[in-house]
Amino acid sequence: MLRPELPVSRSLSSIADQVGAIAPDLDLDILGMTNVSSEIEEGDLFLAFAGKKVHGASYWKEAKALGARAVLTDAAGALLVQDFPTVVVADPRRSSGNLSSWFYGEPMRDMFSVGITGTNGKTTTSTLLYQMWSYVGREAGLIGTVETRIGRDG
Repeated sequence: MLRPELPVSRSLSSIADQVGAIAPDLDLDILGMTNVSSEIEEGDLFLAFAGKKVHGASYWKEAKALGARAVLTDAAGALLVQDFPTVVVADPRRSSGNLSSWFYGEPMRDMFSVGITGTNGKTTTSTLLYQMWSYVGREAGLIGTVETRIGRDG
Protein backbone atom coordinates (compact mmCIF):
# COMPACT_ATOMS: atom_id res chain seq x y z
CA MET A 1 0.00 0.00 0.00
CA LEU A 2 1.25 3.47 -0.81
CA ARG A 3 1.67 5.89 2.08
CA PRO A 4 2.63 9.57 2.01
CA GLU A 5 6.31 10.39 2.48
CA LEU A 6 5.52 12.88 5.25
CA PRO A 7 3.65 11.71 8.33
CA VAL A 8 0.01 12.71 8.73
CA SER A 9 -1.92 12.99 11.98
CA ARG A 10 -5.62 13.75 12.45
CA SER A 11 -7.75 13.44 15.55
CA LEU A 12 -10.44 10.80 15.66
CA SER A 13 -12.98 13.52 16.51
CA SER A 14 -12.06 15.51 13.37
CA ILE A 15 -12.43 12.32 11.32
CA ALA A 16 -15.87 11.73 12.83
CA ASP A 17 -16.82 15.35 12.05
CA GLN A 18 -15.66 14.88 8.46
CA VAL A 19 -18.01 11.92 7.92
CA GLY A 20 -20.89 13.35 9.97
CA ALA A 21 -20.57 10.84 12.79
CA ILE A 22 -20.17 11.02 16.54
CA ALA A 23 -16.68 10.24 17.80
CA PRO A 24 -16.08 7.91 20.72
CA ASP A 25 -15.43 9.63 24.06
CA LEU A 26 -11.74 8.78 23.78
CA ASP A 27 -10.04 11.09 21.27
CA LEU A 28 -6.99 9.61 19.58
CA ASP A 29 -4.44 10.69 17.01
CA ILE A 30 -4.87 8.71 13.80
CA LEU A 31 -1.77 8.38 11.60
CA GLY A 32 -3.14 6.57 8.53
CA MET A 33 -5.99 4.44 7.27
CA THR A 34 -6.64 1.28 5.33
CA ASN A 35 -9.44 -1.18 4.69
CA VAL A 36 -7.06 -4.17 4.56
CA SER A 37 -6.59 -5.48 8.09
CA SER A 38 -3.27 -7.17 7.29
CA GLU A 39 -1.83 -3.82 6.05
CA ILE A 40 -2.56 -1.93 9.27
CA GLU A 41 0.30 0.13 10.64
CA GLU A 42 0.65 1.57 14.14
CA GLY A 43 -1.86 4.37 14.65
CA ASP A 44 -4.16 3.55 11.71
CA LEU A 45 -7.91 3.78 11.38
CA PHE A 46 -9.32 0.48 10.13
CA LEU A 47 -12.04 1.03 7.52
CA ALA A 48 -14.34 -1.99 7.86
CA PHE A 49 -16.78 -2.55 4.99
CA ALA A 50 -19.56 -5.10 4.59
CA GLY A 51 -18.50 -7.88 2.23
CA LYS A 52 -20.51 -10.43 0.26
CA LYS A 53 -19.79 -13.21 2.75
CA VAL A 54 -17.97 -11.62 5.71
CA HIS A 55 -18.13 -8.16 7.23
CA GLY A 56 -14.73 -6.44 7.35
CA ALA A 57 -15.39 -5.53 10.98
CA SER A 58 -14.95 -9.20 11.87
CA TYR A 59 -11.21 -8.55 11.37
CA TRP A 60 -11.06 -5.79 13.98
CA LYS A 61 -9.02 -7.90 16.44
CA GLU A 62 -6.34 -8.54 13.80
CA ALA A 63 -6.30 -4.81 12.98
CA LYS A 64 -6.02 -3.92 16.67
CA ALA A 65 -3.15 -6.38 17.18
CA LEU A 66 -1.26 -4.74 14.30
CA GLY A 67 -1.69 -1.27 15.82
CA ALA A 68 -5.05 0.09 14.67
CA ARG A 69 -6.37 2.74 17.04
CA ALA A 70 -10.01 2.72 15.91
CA VAL A 71 -12.52 1.31 13.42
CA LEU A 72 -14.82 3.14 11.01
CA THR A 73 -17.74 0.93 10.03
CA ASP A 74 -21.52 0.75 9.65
CA ALA A 75 -24.09 -0.21 12.29
CA ALA A 76 -23.86 -3.92 11.43
CA GLY A 77 -20.07 -3.83 11.74
CA ALA A 78 -20.23 -1.96 15.04
CA LEU A 79 -22.10 -4.91 16.54
CA LEU A 80 -19.04 -7.08 15.83
CA VAL A 81 -16.54 -4.72 17.53
CA GLN A 82 -16.21 -4.87 21.31
CA ASP A 83 -14.50 -2.42 23.68
CA PHE A 84 -12.60 -0.64 20.90
CA PRO A 85 -13.04 2.93 19.60
CA THR A 86 -15.56 2.81 16.74
CA VAL A 87 -16.94 5.50 14.44
CA VAL A 88 -20.27 4.48 12.88
CA VAL A 89 -21.45 5.82 9.52
CA ALA A 90 -24.30 4.70 7.25
CA ASP A 91 -22.03 3.74 4.34
CA PRO A 92 -18.31 3.47 5.21
CA ARG A 93 -17.35 2.42 1.69
CA ARG A 94 -18.93 5.56 0.26
CA SER A 95 -17.43 7.78 2.99
CA SER A 96 -13.90 6.41 2.63
CA GLY A 97 -12.96 8.15 -0.64
CA ASN A 98 -13.67 11.69 0.50
CA LEU A 99 -12.34 10.90 3.96
CA SER A 100 -9.04 9.61 2.56
CA SER A 101 -8.68 12.64 0.31
CA TRP A 102 -9.26 15.02 3.23
CA PHE A 103 -7.06 12.98 5.60
CA TYR A 104 -4.05 13.04 3.27
CA GLY A 105 -4.42 16.72 2.31
CA GLU A 106 -6.33 16.36 -0.98
CA PRO A 107 -3.38 15.14 -3.07
CA MET A 108 -5.35 15.29 -6.34
CA ARG A 109 -6.05 19.01 -5.92
CA ASP A 110 -2.91 20.05 -7.81
CA MET A 111 -2.66 17.01 -10.04
CA PHE A 112 -3.76 16.69 -13.66
CA SER A 113 -5.28 13.30 -14.35
CA VAL A 114 -6.68 11.46 -17.35
CA GLY A 115 -9.00 8.47 -17.33
CA ILE A 116 -9.21 6.25 -20.39
CA THR A 117 -12.26 4.10 -21.07
CA GLY A 118 -13.36 1.86 -23.89
CA THR A 119 -13.10 -1.68 -25.12
CA ASN A 120 -9.77 -1.60 -26.93
CA GLY A 121 -6.58 0.45 -26.80
CA LYS A 122 -6.55 1.61 -23.18
CA THR A 123 -3.12 0.20 -22.35
CA THR A 124 -1.61 1.54 -25.57
CA THR A 125 -3.14 4.98 -25.08
CA SER A 126 -2.13 5.28 -21.43
CA THR A 127 1.42 4.08 -22.16
CA LEU A 128 1.80 6.57 -25.02
CA LEU A 129 0.56 9.43 -22.82
CA TYR A 130 2.92 8.39 -20.02
CA GLN A 131 5.87 8.29 -22.44
CA MET A 132 4.97 11.65 -24.03
CA TRP A 133 4.64 13.44 -20.70
CA SER A 134 7.83 11.86 -19.41
CA TYR A 135 9.68 12.85 -22.59
CA VAL A 136 8.76 16.53 -22.18
CA GLY A 137 9.84 16.49 -18.53
CA ARG A 138 6.47 16.19 -16.81
CA GLU A 139 6.33 13.85 -13.84
CA ALA A 140 3.85 11.17 -14.86
CA GLY A 141 2.19 8.10 -13.44
CA LEU A 142 0.64 5.09 -15.09
CA ILE A 143 -1.81 2.61 -13.61
CA GLY A 144 -2.96 -0.20 -15.87
CA THR A 145 -3.51 -3.91 -16.13
CA VAL A 146 0.02 -4.54 -17.42
CA GLU A 147 2.02 -2.35 -15.04
CA THR A 148 2.01 0.52 -12.57
CA ARG A 149 4.54 3.34 -12.74
CA ILE A 150 4.55 6.17 -10.24
CA GLY A 151 6.70 9.23 -10.86
CA ARG A 152 10.38 8.54 -11.19
CA ASP A 153 9.97 5.05 -9.72
CA GLY A 154 8.47 3.89 -13.03
